[in-house]
Amino acid sequence: MRRLLKPTGSIYLHCDPTMAHYLKVLMDAICVGGFVSEVVWKRTANHNSANRWAPVHDVILLFSRSDAYRWNRLYQAYTPEYVEKFYRLQDDKGRYQAVDLTGAGLRHGSSGDAWRDIHPSEKGRH
Repeated sequence: MRRLLKPTGSIYLHCDPTMAHYLKVLMDAICVGGFVSEVVWKRTANHNSANRWAPVHDVILLFSRSDAYRWNRLYQAYTPEYVEKFYRLQDDKGRYQAVDLTGAGLRHGSSGDAWRDIHPSEKGRH
């Protein structure tokens, strides 16, 4: 596998969390010092179990043959339907979305205190 990979090449491995550490050891032997990054992503559905925590994520491991790997950042435009649905507000700078940065529920510690005359507890938020 090392012979097939160019010095600027990289390999992505998608696995479940039980195999990730084994694959890291194996790939470190193939791509000496080539571990670049690990992405942990949550699945859209999990498998509930009464006897343990549900497995809710997978792992993507990124390895390269050398430090000279090539990173091609990809951009993709939103569809007009997506923009219309989520970026409903508009001003002279363009479209934007209003995002609520608070969470439901009340806090009884310092995070529930007023800040700059804003009282989150009055609205049942924190």
